[in-house]
Amino acid sequence: MSKLIKAWSFYSELLKTYNSSLILLPIMTLIGFVLVYLVYRVTGRRKFYKYLPGLIFSSVGLFFLLTGLSTIVTPKGLDSIWNFCVYFVAGFNSLLFAWMLGIFNKKKKIKLIEPEDMSEMEEIKDDVIKDDAIEEEIKEDIASPEELYQKTSSKLSETDELNQTKTIPKIDEKIFHE
Repeated sequence: MSKLIKAWSFYSELLKTYNSSLILLPIMTLIGFVLVYLVYRVTGRRKFYKYLPGLIFSSVGLFFLLTGLSTIVTPKGLDSIWNFCVYFVAGFNSLLFAWMLGIFNKKKKIKLIEPEDMSEMEEIKDDVIKDDAIEEEIKEDIASPEELYQKTSSKLSETDELNQTKTIPKIDEKIFHE
């Protein structure tokens, strides 16, 4: 139990010390989300523009990575690596948010009928009308469930009579004994 209390106190002191740095990541992510949404609304839902804030954040993050790797042993290099983490994660999250906006707000494309396709469309229309007419005939033929039952039961009795009159050929027993 004492180890748990020591660990809790260590992490609480760590959070108190670096609170300003740790709050930067969610703030930058929210800023990225807001920028993506604003760009998405302003540009009229064009495909590419909504990805620009995420790409810019990721590019800034990569810049911080490159500068941080060259001076990684100094405090300035470690700060650059931390900035890389913040900006790159915010950029990646913004790219994912832009992608989700594109998926959830995708409009279905309406295909326009060309004049040369009109004859084919007329054939399809005629087929649909014929199918509707056949369906109406079936509905007229069967007025009630009782009539349907009578018709199907008579058909079943006819097939039973046919099955009873058929003879099954006798199998040669020599085949099985060998």
